Amino acid sequence: MKTLKYLISCSLLIGGLNLIQAQDGATDSHSLAVTIPEVALIDLESSSSTSITLEVTAPTEAGEAATFPDPDTSIWMNYSSIVNGTEDSSRNVTVVVSNGTIPPGTKISLVAASDAGGGDGTMGTPTASIDLSTSAQNLITDIGSAYTGSGVSAGHNLTYTLALSDAADAYSQLDANDSTTLTVLYTLSDN
Repeated sequence: MKTLKYLISCSLLIGGLNLIQAQDGATDSHSLAVTIPEVALIDLESSSSTSITLEVTAPTEAGEAATFPDPDTSIWMNYSSIVNGTEDSSRNVTVVVSNGTIPPGTKISLVAASDAGGGDGTMGTPTASIDLSTSAQNLITDIGSAYTGSGVSAGHNLTYTLALSDAADAYSQLDANDSTTLTVLYTLSDN
């Protein structure tokens, strides 16, 4: 009987020790990973089509000049950006005529308005008016982590203006055979 009492006592002691070791403490912890992706997305939006036509109107009266069209403001540029976190990290939007040639005697000016305010973050700063060319030019600079909102009336409104070039003999260079379609390429890239 003494042995039985001894075995029961030992069993209870071992069971009690296991319960003490299995109890939770007042605090506990685990790891939680957070991943933020680098993002650089750009989009052009319009209520109808992102293809635009800037058409010079022929005069209807002899002795008058052709009429250049009113500026086109139908396209909006939207972007989403999360920069990589270095202290001077920012992005620019560049624009270039990637296909085609601007007709001699003309120029196409482009202006990006300030951000419309539908997003949040470090919005870029539009440059002054630029004349499109086959060399890439900054249109918006210093974009940080930001988003403009999506669609028409969000982001930066773009204004295209077709006019005579600044050359002294610009009108004499106009040629109906120079009618063309251009491809204008926008790129959101690191500074």
